Amino acid sequence: LALSQPTPATLTVANTIVRTSGAVELTPTPEDPNMDWTHAASAAVGGLLTLTVTAGTADVTGPDGATTALSAGDSVPVVAPRSPGPTRLVEVSPTPAPVASPSERPAPHRETRPGGADELERLRFENELLRGQLSLIQGEAIAWPDNVAASISPENFEQSLLGALPTDSVYQLDGVDCSEYPCIGFLVGTGLDEDHGRADIDALNDALRNLEGASRISMSHGVSENSGGSATSVVAVAIAGEGADPNLAQRVDFRSESGMRDRLEDLSAEAAEAP
Repeated sequence: LALSQPTPATLTVANTIVRTSGAVELTPTPEDPNMDWTHAASAAVGGLLTLTVTAGTADVTGPDGATTALSAGDSVPVVAPRSPGPTRLVEVSPTPAPVASPSERPAPHRETRPGGADELERLRFENELLRGQLSLIQGEAIAWPDNVAASISPENFEQSLLGALPTDSVYQLDGVDCSEYPCIGFLVGTGLDEDHGRADIDALNDALRNLEGASRISMSHGVSENSGGSATSVVAVAIAGEGADPNLAQRVDFRSESGMRDRLEDLSAEAAEAP
């Protein structure tokens, strides 16, 4: 996301304040290319973005209060929340003057508030930045390909996942999301010890690697520790085929973490209400 502001502006990017009179660019920080696409991720971890000054200068104040002066070409990392709350985007239009009757109507004149045009431009700039941040964090929805393997199609995904799960597993299938590509299944385990059913997850991963049509497997793991010493765990499992969209990992991460967080919150609420 590249943005420029012709007049000095103060912007808020996540928990970082940016004061700039030039142009800035906000991009996702690339992951380590040596990392396997299959990984375990905490639902609380944020998305790492990179803010680059492409023209002019900028002063960047981080959450610790320290300010860094940047020139064109300089970059700093910015941590954005992985699952932001609802964002309200506002477009401000000048309020028209009241219409007088023909007999009372004065000579044509438009009264403008000093600085109104600059304020409108600043709000539009910040709205564009917020939209860009949201897209960088959530990714874009991916349509179902025409040639998806039958084993990971919406009709068969649930059965494929259950068939790969050990029969005596501590995890149970809590639902699947096939609203977009690829399907994601959510497994829930309660009353778990400190290893969080790791052996079952490893066995599931091994079985899925032998599933026909499954070339990319993603597993994300969220855990809630209970007061009694046990744990509740939610595992999100996504399976994609050959030639997947290059932006697939970002979108799968967002969908997985959203589903895990919702389930952990519901389970925690149920546990709190139990006698």
